[in-house]
Amino acid sequence: MNDRYDIIAGLVVDMTTGGIGFRNHTIPSDSGDGAEWDEDLLWIEPETACVNTNLTVDFAITGINREEPFLLTDRGGFTNLAREDPLLDRTDPAQPELWKRAYRGATLSNTNLMGYYNETHEKTRLGKSYNLGTMTQIQANRIGLIDFIDTGPQLPGVPLDPNIKLNVNGTSEWLKPGSATRGFVSSDIANISNIAIQTGMLLGAASRVGGDGPLRLDPGTNWSSPLFVCASSVRASVKTVSFRINGTSLLSHLFVTNITSKMYPNEASKPLWAVEDTGMEIRDVAPSWGIVADRYENAPALWTRRADKLYLPAGAGHQAYLNDDHGEAGAIAPQAALSVTYSDASVLSTVTGMLDYSGYTNYPMFLKWEHLSKSATTAPQIINLIWTDIMANFVMGARSHLSRGRVGTPDAESANVSVITFKRRIRYDLRYAIPALVFLVVYLIGLASSMLLLVSRRAGFGLLRRLLNQTAVGRAVTMDRNPDKLPRDVKTKIWIQVMGGEDIGIRKRYAVGPASEYGKPDEIPSPSMETITDGGDESPIQEKRESKIEVTEI
Repeated sequence: MNDRYDIIAGLVVDMTTGGIGFRNHTIPSDSGDGAEWDEDLLWIEPETACVNTNLTVDFAITGINREEPFLLTDRGGFTNLAREDPLLDRTDPAQPELWKRAYRGATLSNTNLMGYYNETHEKTRLGKSYNLGTMTQIQANRIGLIDFIDTGPQLPGVPLDPNIKLNVNGTSEWLKPGSATRGFVSSDIANISNIAIQTGMLLGAASRVGGDGPLRLDPGTNWSSPLFVCASSVRASVKTVSFRINGTSLLSHLFVTNITSKMYPNEASKPLWAVEDTGMEIRDVAPSWGIVADRYENAPALWTRRADKLYLPAGAGHQAYLNDDHGEAGAIAPQAALSVTYSDASVLSTVTGMLDYSGYTNYPMFLKWEHLSKSATTAPQIINLIWTDIMANFVMGARSHLSRGRVGTPDAESANVSVITFKRRIRYDLRYAIPALVFLVVYLIGLASSMLLLVSRRAGFGLLRRLLNQTAVGRAVTMDRNPDKLPRDVKTKIWIQVMGGEDIGIRKRYAVGPASEYGKPDEIPSPSMETITDGGDESPIQEKRESKIEVTEI
């Protein structure tokens, strides 16, 4: 249940919206540093519409080891029950009218439930509740799916008494939402007009009433599960799938970046779909289907139609469970997977060993279902994803580009695929060079100014050397003490010979100021006291400057 495109053996799987594409995976022989390309794949996907019945299953957790009842609450499903249900148009196999089928099923199902509780429009009211059972009979933290079986009222995951007879409007027979919404019965002839439709009820994941607290069945919390009626079909089409590989010849490094419906420039370019004409009843056959060449458009053993998609025909799969013999995607598998989807997941997992999709044993899956159960708009995604996961484990594609075309056949060109390869290039973003460019401009201005001064003889290395010599500490002190002994611009070698041997020392003394009122004189450092020793005379020459301090009495 990964929310992404997956590549598995023989399939491309869309776990974002649901659907699978058939492809025996091949990759370019030399992809360099990587490559990307597009391919047109045969694609099948579920299409689902749901209608809110305006009934909820409610329960409360009041304490540990206390059996609290589950209640069916009327949120308008009984009070505002429609007196008429929409009619279905079965003449156009390209329009399955799933929403109308779901709405009709909700109307008929709610009528059966009203009869089950001996309820009428005159007696019912908004918020009225009906007892369903206790937690020992009903599992709380799960979703429920069940298909219509035309034997009486149904609720997913909720056992109802089969002995109760309908007594509404003077009739003793239950309404049959299954056959009324599917649009066919098992004795009808299998053809391209009888679309494979599965209808039933979906009990959404329970949400906490009155807040967004943690999804734990804590004591003192109230819970409510919405109830939907849904209708589903399976359609086949051709989709353009974008692939990318990162340069290594491994299937794990092959990715799908995008999936879109194939666009056709005109009606004649659309594929020609065909369904096997067996002349047999739906319960006895699972007709094959697929895309055929134009020369088979009027073949006597085929039902054909030219369109961008095909809704798969009804067959024996609508009453079958998947097993090892049902791996043929062009016949029984899609409808059988739909039949399994509309089954009690917790019961089915114990009988057939199939994965439990109810969320009862998988908390992350339950959280996903709880999010999708918020409305009738997102609820169909639950059914679509379950169908996709089931199909991905039962079918696979066997054809690839290498098997489509062989030398000497009309399809030889189909083995050639245009691929965009990647090459490594190093590019520099000039925005990051702005500081260096500013420095370069300043540097060039300074260099140009220096060259101008050099050419005009207003500056030179000799002048620069003289300035540096005059700023040297030793030379500045000796020249200051003996200004007439040597000229200031004398060369360094001459200055070293004449004055370079002179010793210079600097030390600090303290001048004692007047005594303060506290009886202790203030000692103030006197930087003006220095001793300068000439090279040949050991007696110090002292210069003394007195520092005066003004003291103000407090």
